Amino acid sequence: MDLTKFRVSMYKGIIDSGWVDVKNLTVFVGKNESGKTSLLKALHKLNPYNIEPYEITSEWPRARRKDRDNKHVVCQAIFQLSDQDKTILANLAQQDTFPDTIKVSRNYAGSLQIECGQVFSNKCHSDDIDEALENLPKVQDEFNPSFKKQVNECLQEARDLLAKGQYDEIEEIVENHEVLLNESISSLESPLDIEYEFVEEYLQGLNELSETLEPLPTIQTKVIDRIVDLLPTFIYMDDYKTFSGSAHLDDIKSRQDEKRLTEEDNTFITILSLSGLDVDELITSNGNDERIEERQYDLSDAAATLTSTISERFRQRRYEVDFRADGNIFFTFVKDDRDPALIKLEERSKGFQWFFSFDLMLMHESEGSFEGCVILLDEPGLHLHPDAQKDLLLRLEHYAKGNKLLYTTHLPFMIDLNHPDSIRVLSETDNGIGVTSDFTEGPPEARLVLQAALGMDASQSFLVAGRNLVVEGVDDYWVLTELSNLLQQNSEKGMPEDVVI
Repeated sequence: MDLTKFRVSMYKGIIDSGWVDVKNLTVFVGKNESGKTSLLKALHKLNPYNIEPYEITSEWPRARRKDRDNKHVVCQAIFQLSDQDKTILANLAQQDTFPDTIKVSRNYAGSLQIECGQVFSNKCHSDDIDEALENLPKVQDEFNPSFKKQVNECLQEARDLLAKGQYDEIEEIVENHEVLLNESISSLESPLDIEYEFVEEYLQGLNELSETLEPLPTIQTKVIDRIVDLLPTFIYMDDYKTFSGSAHLDDIKSRQDEKRLTEEDNTFITILSLSGLDVDELITSNGNDERIEERQYDLSDAAATLTSTISERFRQRRYEVDFRADGNIFFTFVKDDRDPALIKLEERSKGFQWFFSFDLMLMHESEGSFEGCVILLDEPGLHLHPDAQKDLLLRLEHYAKGNKLLYTTHLPFMIDLNHPDSIRVLSETDNGIGVTSDFTEGPPEARLVLQAALGMDASQSFLVAGRNLVVEGVDDYWVLTELSNLLQQNSEKGMPEDVVI
């Protein structure tokens, strides 16, 4: 199931974003406080990995208190169904085909609504009816033909009523079926004991059918539940911690017991968790000569486990992890295919530490596998060097091959001008924060980011307005801008308003 567009309304500074088309990798450009975070958070809460409800008291737009309504839909999204999804849902709906797209929305009250342009039956699924009828006694070959015929007619009548959802009438036909079956037996020249036994068991089972089927989910419920299961999980990240690979185990254990773990402790424990290690077990084995060798085997196996997991998830760069322990001190060594030296994690470059930590945190947030998720990243790479930001952009493109990935930025190096159709600009309008893919409508601050990106990659022919003046460098930009301002201050003509430098 693939996210194709979404819309946010009445959420913080966003009154109505309008429908926002998304690509596999989509970037939202805007200045600080332009609503980028609000847009991602509203989308994230549509179907978050961990439950995070909308909060109407703090998230409803200011100065609109009289309009507050828990039933108001905050976010709605359109998803494209795969052929496999459509086959599964068509079978559940007992239809030949299923719509290509569905609309999913969630309101402030937390209610999730599914729309796909069709109304589904409120009756039991035929599979459930067949399973319920299986509990009735079986027609046996030894039955007299006329009795067997009467039994099959009774069974068909029961099946027809169940298919129509007329459970109450099942109770009414029990008495009628009792008469019909007994008359059939009495008309036989030589009735069989098994036929008398069948009638008794059949009538008892028929009486229990309503109780069996009534609490079962209807076709409509089954379809909706299956759609919810197929919905991609939304993972939001804005706190990009750098992992520390070394730690004093007894100190962490003490802080853990006293429930005063630091952020650095938590990131370290995350590494252990992803590797299948536990602080308690590592400390238990410490100081025990008989367990020292066993502990090192555990560390080696855990490192191999993490290395294997990482290699499956992140193929652009190959990491190899090695864990060591000296008494109570734990070390994490990491190398990759670009630098084969085995060096302690915290002694690697800041850029490497950030990338490694980002990869692991993303894997941790999605419990090891994020394929098919919608990944929402708020200002990734904010503190990276421009060259590292370019590397991160390549990494994001890699992630986006198996997921929808949306991220926000105001950094020129985090914008891929080779794919201008993936850029969305946020701007403040009279109706709150808006989103557009037309850069000529974007605010000056957002266009300046795009201009800077263009200036740093002059090979691009992509322009940001209908009329563009291309200059050699940023100095020329500032000189022309100031000259234009001086002219305008002296009642002369400056740079035309529709021209962007």
